[in-house]
Amino acid sequence: MGDSPFAGEGYRKIRARLRREHGVHVSGKRVLRLLRREGLLAPQRAARRRRPRLHEGRIVTDAPDVRWGTDATMAWTPARQRCVPPRRPNSSSEGMAGSHWLRLAA
Repeated sequence: MGDSPFAGEGYRKIRARLRREHGVHVSGKRVLRLLRREGLLAPQRAARRRRPRLHEGRIVTDAPDVRWGTDATMAWTPARQRCVPPRRPNSSSEGMAGSHWLRLAA
């Protein structure tokens, strides 16, 4: 590792260099175990506590036309024309009304 041009190398890169430059075929688990034993692994960040979720993740509506949303705001066509979706795509059971884009004169 002393002649490495990199600031740090992981076990995968070390294993590849051993195989390529020295013809040593060794398991990645062995390289990882040896690096860990010698204290050569990069320090790991401590796990952070996650905040509780703000909602239960339910997206399905109780009735059609209850929830509206939009995603994209603008796009360019191959002819370099600006296109925008309708302001409120319909997410009811009839399908998305936002799939029809409008061409604007730029």
